Amino acid sequence: MFRSSTLLLTVAAGASVVALSAAPAIAAPTYTVKAGTKTAGTTTYTAATTGASPQVKFAANGNNLSCTSSTAKGSVKLGSKLSGVGLGTITGTTWTGCIGPLNLPVTVTQTGTWSINATGTTTTAGVTAGTISGIAANVSVNQGGCSFTVSGSVKSALTTTATKQQLKVNPSLTLTLSNVVGCFGLLANGNKASIAATYNVKAASGKLAISNP
Repeated sequence: MFRSSTLLLTVAAGASVVALSAAPAIAAPTYTVKAGTKTAGTTTYTAATTGASPQVKFAANGNNLSCTSSTAKGSVKLGSKLSGVGLGTITGTTWTGCIGPLNLPVTVTQTGTWSINATGTTTTAGVTAGTISGIAANVSVNQGGCSFTVSGSVKSALTTTATKQQLKVNPSLTLTLSNVVGCFGLLANGNKASIAATYNVKAASGKLAISNP
């Protein structure tokens, strides 16, 4: 009787493993992206921050830094059943009126290409949640005495409707400081940082429209 019970338990456990292994994986969402009447290939875009000044808010280790404005440019993939990974790129940015530690003016320089990724289902309001990854920028105080690198990824949301074309960068402590030199003891390697800004986006081929699939 004991052996029969053991056998039944073993068979049941094995069947459970098989059933679990046979369960289909949840597929990542895919996207259909258009720009005006263009439905394939890519489109370039330009973007500029909007809102009350300062339009870019940056925080690290309790220090609130900012820029009066910023611009971005890059490209967006067009087509159907597109992966959300690398749906767009940011190939260049400008940062104006930036203030760093002790309210000293700083220069911000993008390095490499950043990736715009979609991660969520597009809502009925035309909002697609995502991230901007591969971020890397060098920051230096114009009067010397402080420089550092910011890198990592941030949460974002892309709104694509007939009346609103915006890329919003949501504040989250997901960036990391490295190569810190000086900075008056206010910043250190490993400090976490966040950035917040909203960009109005203008695609060269017409207004962007994103839907699922």
